[in-house]
Amino acid sequence: MKNGSFTMKNSRKNFQEWVLAPWCKIVSGFNSAIIYDFKNRQAFRITKVAASFLLKKVTINAEVDKKGMALHRQNQITKEFSKFFDKFRKLGIIYTPDEIEDESKRFEFEIALPIPKIPLLGIIECHSYCNFQCPHCYIGKKVPGEVLEFDTVCQVLKELQKMGAETVLLTGGEICLRKDLEKIIVFAHRLGLKVEISTNGSLISKRLMKIIDQHVEKVQITLYGLSEKTYSKFSKDPRDFKKVISTIEELQTQNPEKLLVTFTLTPYNYEDIRAFTMFAEERKIEYKIGRTLPIGLALEDKILSEESGYCIFTEKFEKECYKNTMSTFRDRVCPLDRITVLSNGKVTICPLLRSSKFFFGDVYHENLEEIWYKKMRPFFPSFSVDNREICKDCEFKYLCGGGCPAIWHILEPIKQLKNPPCKSLFLTRRYIFR
Repeated sequence: MKNGSFTMKNSRKNFQEWVLAPWCKIVSGFNSAIIYDFKNRQAFRITKVAASFLLKKVTINAEVDKKGMALHRQNQITKEFSKFFDKFRKLGIIYTPDEIEDESKRFEFEIALPIPKIPLLGIIECHSYCNFQCPHCYIGKKVPGEVLEFDTVCQVLKELQKMGAETVLLTGGEICLRKDLEKIIVFAHRLGLKVEISTNGSLISKRLMKIIDQHVEKVQITLYGLSEKTYSKFSKDPRDFKKVISTIEELQTQNPEKLLVTFTLTPYNYEDIRAFTMFAEERKIEYKIGRTLPIGLALEDKILSEESGYCIFTEKFEKECYKNTMSTFRDRVCPLDRITVLSNGKVTICPLLRSSKFFFGDVYHENLEEIWYKKMRPFFPSFSVDNREICKDCEFKYLCGGGCPAIWHILEPIKQLKNPPCKSLFLTRRYIFR
C-alpha cells in the first residue's frame, strides 16, 4: 500500500489484505452488480467482473486485469485497479481487517422490510357494490349480499383500536353508497383512529363534505381519465367525470391537505396520463399513479390476460413513473403493517390478494388479534426479496424492495421472465435509498 492506496505492483498480496465492510453487500445479478452501502444508504452499480474481485472470487492476473480495466472504463470508475480499490476505500466500502474490527461491532443494519408487531393500518372493504363498471376492477364480478353490516364494521374497528392500529381505510366497492357511512366515520374517529376513505368521487354529498372536514384524515379519489369520452369506458354515466372534477376542486379549495388523487393506468386511459399529471401539478394536488393488474375482471381482458401484452403495458407504466420523478421503487413498497377485512368477512393482507391462499381467517369466527399473530405474521417472510424467484437473483432487489408485495404473488407469468420490466429503470443511474 502506498499513500493510502493499493498499487498494481503488489496487487496479488494486497488483494488478500482487505475485507468488505460488514454494512455493505454485493449482489451480482442479470447483467451487472450492485454494491449496497446500508450504513450510508447509497448504492453503486459496477460490472460483474469488478464484483468478482471485490468478493475475492477470482485471482488477479494479467488476463483478468485487462478485461477488468476495460469494463471499469465502461462504467467510468477507473482506468487502473489501484484507483479502483482506492475509490472504494475512500467510500468506506473496503477496509483492512484491523480497521474494521471495532466499527463492525457498533453498527447494525437491516436489509429486509421489517415484520411489524402490530398492524398500523386496517382496511375495511365495507361492501362490494359500485356505481361504476370498470373493466379492470380487481374485485371481479360482484356477489350479491357481500356486505359487512354496521355492527360487524364497528366490532372490527374496536379490535383494530385495541391492537394499536393508527389508521383505518374505508373502501368498497364504492364506499359512498353506504347509507351509514357517516355513522361509521364518526364511530371510528371517536375511537381515536385516523379515518381515510377511498372513493371514485362521484357521490360525495354536501353533508358528507362536512363529515370529511370534521372527522376524516384523507380522501383518496381515483380519476379514470380526463374526459367524458374516457369516462364512458368506466362509468355508467359519462357525466360522472364533471361531478368528480367538481368534487376534487371543492376539496382542494376547502381541505387541500386531506386530498389524494390517484390514476389507475389501463389500456383504456393511457392517453390521458399526461393530462392527469398536468391537472394535479397545476393545482398542487398530491397524486399517485397505479396500474391495472390481471386479477378480477381484468383477467377477461385480452391485453392484460396475456403475458406479452401485460409486459408491454407494464413497461409503459414504469417509464411513465420514471418521467414523474419516481426514482426508486422504495416509496412504492407497501410495508407489511396492514390487515384487510373483505366484504365477505375474509381477512387478508391487502385487497388485491383475494385468493384462498391469502385468506387467514374471517371476522365471523375469529378475532383479528388471533388471525394477525398466529397466521399472518408467520407468513410475512415469504414476501422477502430473498425468497421470491423473480427477485432473489436480481442485482437491484434491495433498491426496489421488490415493489408491491402482492404483485409478484399475483403475476405468475412474470415469474418466468429472465429480464422483468421493473429492471429497466435502474440501468443508467446511481440511486440513493429513501
